Amino acid sequence: MDASPLAPLSMDREEYRRGTTCVAVRVYSGDQVGSLGISFRSDRMYRTSEVKAQLLSSALRVTRRLTLPE
Repeated sequence: MDASPLAPLSMDREEYRRGTTCVAVRVYSGDQVGSLGISFRSDRMYRTSEVKAQLLSSALRVTRRLTLPE
């Protein structure tokens, strides 16, 4: 994984399957931690910045939704 334990996201390149890249971000609900992730073909690595930005934005929305009362 290309991330320290405290990094906002983790990424692997072809660790799960050759030709596949995976990116994951953390989501929180109190002291519980979960994740959101996406896998895509490694030949589409040019989209990595876009994928990271969208996942971080989604993680923030999910965390807020899980944490804040309705």
